[in-house]
Amino acid sequence: MDGLRYNEFSPMKIWTQADKLKMLARGEDVCPSTLELDVCSHCNHKCSWCVDPKGSHDNVFMDVAVAQAIITDAFEMGIRGLVFKGGGEPSLHPEFEQILKAAKMIGFEIGVVTNGTNLERLSAAYLETLAYIRISTDGATPTTRLKTHGIDDFDELRDSIKRFTVKRTGRHPVIGLSFCMEYEDINEIPLAITMGEKAGVDYTLLRPVFGEEVGYTPTHSPKEAALLRKEIAKHAAIHTGKMLVMAGNWKGDKEFESSKPNINISAMVRRDMLVQENHSNGIEHQTHRCLAAGLLLVITANLDVYFCCCTRGLPQFKMGNLTDFTLRDFWEAGKFKPQLERLKRCECLPFCTHPMEKYNRIIEYLSLEHKHHANFI
Repeated sequence: MDGLRYNEFSPMKIWTQADKLKMLARGEDVCPSTLELDVCSHCNHKCSWCVDPKGSHDNVFMDVAVAQAIITDAFEMGIRGLVFKGGGEPSLHPEFEQILKAAKMIGFEIGVVTNGTNLERLSAAYLETLAYIRISTDGATPTTRLKTHGIDDFDELRDSIKRFTVKRTGRHPVIGLSFCMEYEDINEIPLAITMGEKAGVDYTLLRPVFGEEVGYTPTHSPKEAALLRKEIAKHAAIHTGKMLVMAGNWKGDKEFESSKPNINISAMVRRDMLVQENHSNGIEHQTHRCLAAGLLLVITANLDVYFCCCTRGLPQFKMGNLTDFTLRDFWEAGKFKPQLERLKRCECLPFCTHPMEKYNRIIEYLSLEHKHHANFI
């Protein structure tokens, strides 16, 4: 079973968090499962839908000793997943390799989300330390890559990905390409899939752009977004290569509202494969709470602390700052709890892309006093 292809993407992995889900259903706080650590806020690209859409990256680089202290505290607290992504391009940190190796030595399972910068320079470190790496490609031609990322590096990126994949000798890191697409680039769907196949990556993820988190408004209309999703799904269905093609079918709240009168509930399935109910875009809209908010912890390069990637950089949802605290002291003091309650009440819903929906759905069920029909299999 351990050798089955793509078990890294199995929806069953949610049950490794079963104890925490039960605790959350009882109203208890839990230690986060995953830490997203932004070791720098600097980026050399200018993506339209970036978490810093105004391009105001303030070029903060986390001190290595501070990063290592945070990583150590996080592991001792019980966090086991560590992802480098977020407010900047992580590979631009001059000591990123050292940070990766320190985290691996401690025992973390590590992921990196990158725009492809320094892929070759850091290839040895990536192959040694990572469980996965996702490369934000966002353009299957030089023109589209330049349009979306503001940098003319398509040929260099394509070739470096090919060279990187052939160096891998084991199962990990899982290597993926992601394409956030506007409707005007719909004809690039097959080109993106072909690019992934030729590069030898494990998967290619394609999805329409959405911008709730950052206030970005896609160039396409809700109707065009629906057509784009349909076209992505069509190409994913007919793909016969060994690479996995993922069709991101999440529908943004604005798009959902605009199509609400014509909803076909039986046909609408979220990216987590759960049927939507009650004409709402995620269970958080039904319950008006997010009990899973505490499963993810985000720490930015300037040491601000957030729960949930959707609130990263939003000052009204900042939990605190680690300038004068270690992560362990910050956690044990519980000063984050008032802000966490705001997230649990879904005050952040206007910025939400529902990353915790599948967890919230399980927690809400577990919290039911009477679980009718639970004995029927």
